[in-house]
Amino acid sequence: MDIKYFNKKIDELFDIKSGLISKNKNDFLKNTNSNYIQFKSIFKMNINTNNFGKVKIKENENQNLVEKNDLLINMTSENYKEVGYINIYENKEKVYLNSFSKILRIKNKEKNYPKYFNYLFQSSKYRNKIIKQSQGITRINLSLENFKKIKINYLIDINKQKLIGDFFNKIDQLIEITKEKNKFYKELKKLFSSFIFQLNDKLMDIKEKKNIIDEICFRKLSNNSIKESNFIGRYPIYSANKKILGKIEKYDFTNFIAISKDGTVGNPFYIQKEGSIINTLEYIFPKKNIDIKYLFYLLQTINFKKYEIGTSIKHIYFNDWKKEKINLIDIKKQKLIGDFFNKIDQLIENNSLSIKLLNDYKKSFLNIIFKD
Repeated sequence: MDIKYFNKKIDELFDIKSGLISKNKNDFLKNTNSNYIQFKSIFKMNINTNNFGKVKIKENENQNLVEKNDLLINMTSENYKEVGYINIYENKEKVYLNSFSKILRIKNKEKNYPKYFNYLFQSSKYRNKIIKQSQGITRINLSLENFKKIKINYLIDINKQKLIGDFFNKIDQLIEITKEKNKFYKELKKLFSSFIFQLNDKLMDIKEKKNIIDEICFRKLSNNSIKESNFIGRYPIYSANKKILGKIEKYDFTNFIAISKDGTVGNPFYIQKEGSIINTLEYIFPKKNIDIKYLFYLLQTINFKKYEIGTSIKHIYFNDWKKEKINLIDIKKQKLIGDFFNKIDQLIENNSLSIKLLNDYKKSFLNIIFKD
């Protein structure tokens, strides 16, 4: 099959227009009357009205407006991941653009499909070309003149452009839908957690909590240092926020809760398989007639910040927070509640894996289609 390509410089394909110019701080604070796309909004998958900022635009003021299917590019950032990042604007509403970004408007939309070029610029090949035209130390800036001269190979046939652009757009839509599902499940978990562990006491007219944490769990310390996490083995070793640092030959426990006691304190997490933790965390285990899943979700409701000690490095001590007051329910109810929240967490985890998989597929296909 004969596939034909054009090879052109960016400024031959696009008209490049500036964002807001000659604006001061007060224009964004007083008597604002117009929407504009903020710097960080360009990194969101869908640039919509929820991301807009407000700016004052005077009558007859000469400023460029963003139109539907314009590509937007960030010209400056504190890191290379953001500089030169390009995203498409797909709303009908014409809006203004922040002063750190530029508008790329396709000169001939009848022969070129904007979504195709949006994904072309997201491929590793063209991201690397753009980054090479950027420089700086604390602030990285993309040279507009050098950017204009970048040559791109693109399909001549607009129908093929549409097939590719729409394919990647469908992947983005699936990612966005899955992210929204995760938001829903997280809000659902938060709602039920608030009801079960807090509001229920008020409904039952329980005036005073009768138990303390010390009655339902005990802790064990870890002797594992960060150096041990560099070893290659079979079993994961965890740091704060359930981050796997590496693998080691032997594991400490299976089916345990871990809590960070130094640094980023609190943030309990639950490990059902074999594993270990580094010594800035501690193991938490349930006592007799206490369901471990219920204990885990109960611990997530505790405000560990009120037990923090230290300035530059925070610490919490089990001897302090073990006195937290709770109401204890029977083991059957504990299991029901623990299993319920665990199922929500499994849904969240499965969706997170789906999002990662979709992003990996997207990246791979981008690099295949827009290869050297």
